[in-house]
Amino acid sequence: MSKINETIFTKIAKGDIPSFKLGENENAFAFLDINPLMPGHALVIPKVAYPTLMDTPDDVLADVIRLTKEVATKIKEKLNADGVNIQSSNGVEANQDIEHLHFHIVPRFKTENLDIWEGIKKADDIEESIEDIYKRII
Repeated sequence: MSKINETIFTKIAKGDIPSFKLGENENAFAFLDINPLMPGHALVIPKVAYPTLMDTPDDVLADVIRLTKEVATKIKEKLNADGVNIQSSNGVEANQDIEHLHFHIVPRFKTENLDIWEGIKKADDIEESIEDIYKRII
């Protein structure tokens, strides 16, 4: 498990950079995104900077997921959202912009038209069969 040095997110979790804190536990911190896709868009991070989900120790990840669930539930209820997207990019090639694991919680409403899957290849566009991909993974 490799952790990295300080990031903008560790500075937020420590209080060095102000934020709109939504919650925290021993290993995780949640706050509103300052560049939201929708009103109420939040981020949940481990307090220690691990680059990706795969780098994060299980006990830390468990706290991050618990806080993600808690904040997503609160956002959905308090903002009367019809649903939420919970998303995490892992690695530069996956458009991870900050090398510190983070989960986006984006409230969704029937009245908006935000497609987070726009531009991503669909199954019909993939040349390799699902069976071949499965065999490569297992």
